[in-house]
Formats: sequence, structure tokens, C-alpha cells
Amino acid sequence: MKSDAFDYEGILPGRGGRDRESAAKIEAWPKAGKLKHFDDPEYVPVPAPAPPVAQTTQRDSSLMTSAGNWIRRRGHTLSFVALFIFSIVLYLRPYELIPALSSFTSMAYYTGVVTLAIYFATQLSLEGNLTDRPREINLALLIGLAALLSMPMAEDPGGAWKTFASGCDTIARAVREATGLRTVFHPHGACFVETPWEVDELMQRTDPALVGLCLDTGHLMLGGGDPLEIYERHAGRVWHVHFKDFEPRVFQRARGGSWNYFEAMRHGIFCELGRGAVDFAAMLRELREHGYDDWIVVEQDVLPGMGSPAESARRNRDFLRGLGV
Repeated sequence: MKSDAFDYEGILPGRGGRDRESAAKIEAWPKAGKLKHFDDPEYVPVPAPAPPVAQTTQRDSSLMTSAGNWIRRRGHTLSFVALFIFSIVLYLRPYELIPALSSFTSMAYYTGVVTLAIYFATQLSLEGNLTDRPREINLALLIGLAALLSMPMAEDPGGAWKTFASGCDTIARAVREATGLRTVFHPHGACFVETPWEVDELMQRTDPALVGLCLDTGHLMLGGGDPLEIYERHAGRVWHVHFKDFEPRVFQRARGGSWNYFEAMRHGIFCELGRGAVDFAAMLRELREHGYDDWIVVEQDVLPGMGSPAESARRNRDFLRGLGV
């Protein structure tokens, strides 16, 4: 006969004992001197103690949120930096300011492509969507949006030329009405109008009765033009002349990216008359043939450390005297 009593178990109980022990109720020991029986009406079973609860360490949710935000912000840093660089490239166009970057005219486009690639990758990996963005990314997107809205104006050269030419006419008209003087436009290196086609475009878009042309031999050659050819096309608009020589060897160094405009000046890109590439004898013949009888100003850029301006002026005057001027 198998006993159901549980008041004794071995030191190492078998599996059967363990199963019965887990299924049985734990009863209280009777008071001293009296044994309580299960059938005793005064017998009240003592509830089994609650099972032990495993203690776990709860982290502060605010700390976890703060850590998550820190990771998220640092994860979006790449997007923020890429958007900022894209805005700088789009607004400032460094390829127009730095000669070494002159061949990177599509820099804004490729920077935008890289920016989008970085943004989509980091946004999807950190947020799982493209709409939940931290404040820094929203700010950078706002800057990028403003830059994109400026692109139609930048990509519309016709609109830019119209605005520029209209401004030239307005200024020339105001000067004539206030002083009676005529206004000439001076094409200049590193400015809005410097190349031959830009000179032609400006002359075509401005009022010939208001705006004339200052024919600067040195700056026209710096812009890649031939002063004689430009003069032949616009002789009737040339109301003022600057004689300035041009050193092509310095120009090649500057064009190759070694020097910017001011460094090229310091290295003598506008040399003394007769030492460069301008054919002043031919220029004087063309001016005489077209009946030019206004001023010719000799310009000589002499920066500190390049020599004596007075000596340069004397040598330039001797050169012109040799041409019969």
C-alpha cells in the first residue's frame, strides 16, 4: 500500500516526492500539546506563502530616452553636415571663387545626390521612416529648401542678364540726367562681365544711347578676348579706353590653379606696356581709323613690393612716345 503522508521525505527526495510536494498544500504545525487533525472543525489551513519574485533592476525611463535621443542626434550628424555643405555649395558657388575648382561647375548637383543618399540611409536606419526627424535635420532641410528655391533664378541666365542690363540702363540714365555725363561699362577680370561673349551680350541688351564700353586691353585679354576684334564689333560704343598690357605666361599659371586673381596681379599679369601680348601699335591704328578722339588712360598695377610706380609710369610714357603718342 502506497502512503499519501508527506511528513517525511528523504534528504535527497526522488522525483515522485518532489512532484507530490509541489502539488500539496503547506500546513501549519499545531500548537504545543495538541495535534490538529484535518477533520478538526477548528482546523484552519494556513495559506501557502507567495512564491519568491525575481528582483530586476529597472532603469530610469528618462535616462533611456535621453540616451536614445543622444544616439539619434549623433546618428543624424552625417545628414546635417551633408545638408549644410550642400547649402554652402549652392549659395556661394566656390567653383567661381577658387580657380582650382573652376572645372567643378556641377558640384552642387553631385553634392545634392550624395546628401540624399546619406539622408535616406541614416533616416531609415535610425527612424525607420522618412518623416520623423530631429530639430537639427528640419533646420538643415529648411536651409536646403531655400537654396533649391533660388535655383530657378540661378539657372535662368536670360533673367539674370535682363535684370543686370536694366540696372545698367537705370544708372546711366540717372547719371546723364543729373550730370550730363555719359556712362561706360568696364569689363573686368573676376567680375560679372569679362569674356568676349559677355561683352557682346551686355552691349546687345543695353541702350546704346545710354551705356557705352570702356575698352580695357588688359582685362579683355584676361577674359580670353582680342581687344582689336572686340573694338571692331563695338567701335561705336567705345567711349573710353584703358591701355594695359597683359603677361600670358602669368595667365597660364593662374588659369592652371596656381594663383588667384590677386596673386596673379602680384606676379605681374598686368605688366608694363610693351612687355606683354597687347599689340598697342595696331590698337592705335584702329582707334585713329574709327575717329576715336576721347581719353586713353594708361593703367599700371604696381602693388607694394613690386617696384616704383613713378619709374613704371616713366617707362610706359617712353613706350607710347615711341609709338608716336
